[in-house]
Amino acid sequence: MTIRKTLSIAIGASFLASPLVIAQPQQEQPQQQPQEQEAQPMEQQQEAQDISDEQIEQFVEAYAEAKEAREEYTERAREADEPQEAQQLRQRANEAETEAIRDAGMDVDEYRDVEIAMQTDPDIREEVHERLEDKGVEVATRR
Repeated sequence: MTIRKTLSIAIGASFLASPLVIAQPQQEQPQQQPQEQEAQPMEQQQEAQDISDEQIEQFVEAYAEAKEAREEYTERAREADEPQEAQQLRQRANEAETEAIRDAGMDVDEYRDVEIAMQTDPDIREEVHERLEDKGVEVATRR
């Protein structure tokens, strides 16, 4: 297997863990069994309901900037000649995403709280998607 093909596979796999995938509607994710749903910490479920309008706006800003950085570094990593160079570019992408989150006025935990809320609350998910679309940020197709 060529280095480029290996890198493309690795980058594609890492991209699946990006916020874009997490922001997908719950119906597209595998259904959890009832006992698995009960096993979720109450704290996580409570956080999903306590998302302010300001947090949604900060999330949208952070997501838009992080997505742009992720796409730039992913493309550069695909074109890298050496696996070490590609790994460094992926690390820079992670750092750029974290910086985008902080620049938007959030910390990583707050950002994750909004991601969790998007998975559990269709109204929050819809609001985030609408705001992203208003900013011209492409989001996955909704049902």
